[in-house]
Amino acid sequence: MCGRGPVTRPWSPTELERRAFELRRELDDVVLSLPELAEASAQAKRAYRARKAMAYLELRAQKPSWTVDEKKAHVDDLCGDAELDDTIAEELLRAARDRIRVGLNELDFLRTCIVGHRATV
Repeated sequence: MCGRGPVTRPWSPTELERRAFELRRELDDVVLSLPELAEASAQAKRAYRARKAMAYLELRAQKPSWTVDEKKAHVDDLCGDAELDDTIAEELLRAARDRIRVGLNELDFLRTCIVGHRATV
């Protein structure tokens, strides 16, 4: 039924309601962090693209004889940190969105358990 982890007894209605309340507060915090995470992701993406464009322009002027593959490898090397920052920012935003999705599913489950307890009383 509505239990948790290795505990064999079901949660009481009070425990279910307390967990639902705690989860709702956690989700509120995550939702409030979304604009900041989205902004950080956008800024990281912008910085990476700008750094990459500048690296290509510099190479075009300094090493016109290099092949496309040589230029790409050099630009990738120069922009590795910016690309990593971009990837981390994207993944933090994705993780927050996933946490909200999973949390809402858990909240729905808890509400179902609470209603189930009330129906049996």
